Amino acid sequence: KSGNFWEARYIKMSDVKEEPHIVVLSFANRDDEIRQTKEYEKSLHEARDRAEAASLAKSEFLFSMSHDIRTPMNAIVGFTNMAEKYIDDKDKVHECLTNVQSSSRQLLGLINDILDMSRIESGNVTIEKEAMNLRESLSKFFEIMMFSAEQKSLDLTLNYSCDHDEVLCDDLRLNRILMNTVGNSIKYTNAGGYINLSVEEEESKKENFAKYIIKVKDNGIGMSKEFLEHIFDSFSREQTSTTSGIQGTGLGMSITKKLVDMMGGEISVESEYNVGTTVTITFELELTDLPIHRRLGEEEIDMKLSLQGKRVLLVEDNQLNRDIAKDTLEEEGIIVEEATDGSEAVSMIAEHKDGRYYDIVLMDIQMPYMDGYKATRAIRELTDVQDVDKLPIIAMTANAFDEDKKKAFEAGMNDHLAKPLDIHLLKKTLLKYI
Repeated sequence: KSGNFWEARYIKMSDVKEEPHIVVLSFANRDDEIRQTKEYEKSLHEARDRAEAASLAKSEFLFSMSHDIRTPMNAIVGFTNMAEKYIDDKDKVHECLTNVQSSSRQLLGLINDILDMSRIESGNVTIEKEAMNLRESLSKFFEIMMFSAEQKSLDLTLNYSCDHDEVLCDDLRLNRILMNTVGNSIKYTNAGGYINLSVEEEESKKENFAKYIIKVKDNGIGMSKEFLEHIFDSFSREQTSTTSGIQGTGLGMSITKKLVDMMGGEISVESEYNVGTTVTITFELELTDLPIHRRLGEEEIDMKLSLQGKRVLLVEDNQLNRDIAKDTLEEEGIIVEEATDGSEAVSMIAEHKDGRYYDIVLMDIQMPYMDGYKATRAIRELTDVQDVDKLPIIAMTANAFDEDKKKAFEAGMNDHLAKPLDIHLLKKTLLKYI
């Protein structure tokens, strides 16, 4: 047998004084055994190297995150204290509160990125293909981003040249992808710069499909060729926020890449220092003539309508959250009744045989004794209350993921609002159902 690793042994069988000497030789092929041992040792070394790299990456991430979280937290605490100090100076207090709001949004963005990455890597994110109008979706997205661009004095433009607008696509995921890419351009382009979002359609080899090429081009600070190789790595940033002055987790492009892959698309990035960056995203989307499901934010609602005198049952176990929501609602002239847990909410609704006593219920999810899901099911089963099945029940919760929304709908809720509350969206939701 052939092999690179052999073992040889010999045994002297006779006494030294006797003639002739007898020696027994034996040979064994240890090739497989030695190779397996070496491969095992190699795998141990590789595992050790991966563990050391993971430990180093974790340490660097925690160091960066500690700084990035503490920065907006420090601003929130600092400006809150400053507002108390200058409580009689209305302009100064307003300035402090504006900075607190900005820092709060920054902190929320950091937390959302970390949670989104965790959910994607754990396989808890699914792609939902629904009928959508690509032109309308991009136009609404563009209007939202224009506000951020104008704040930095940036020229943001949209060029759309597609023959087919009606497609099957995950509109929410597409918006998240665009939010990350255009958001990066806004973040890393200096005042006076430009950002162009373009969408072109090409013929697809698949029947009843079209190829859509989305490009986000800017003349921002750009990136080095060395960093481009790691742009989709988790927690990667070419410069830390300490040196760049720009906050972030380094997760945005990693999340974007994973979402693009999940949607069957491709993404590439070209960039040069002090010249700019171009992100190209390609999708092959199925064409459709199915009716389009429009989300709440896309509906035409007259925001000038009054909520004066409407009655809301606010179900919330946390006193601070209850006080904030109550103040916001009462500012609109709404009559607010409070319940501290789900079982209390069920009892309060059961007291009124007319299901129209409350105009709407704002229901927290995580509560003691009876959570929001169980409470909603119990309310829907109140046979003694007239029209209880038509009572709008809105989840108002920190459980903000897509699966949480599905659970809310399955429990019998009509809609879902994520904390921290968007005041404009809260009012729009109330007007929609009331």
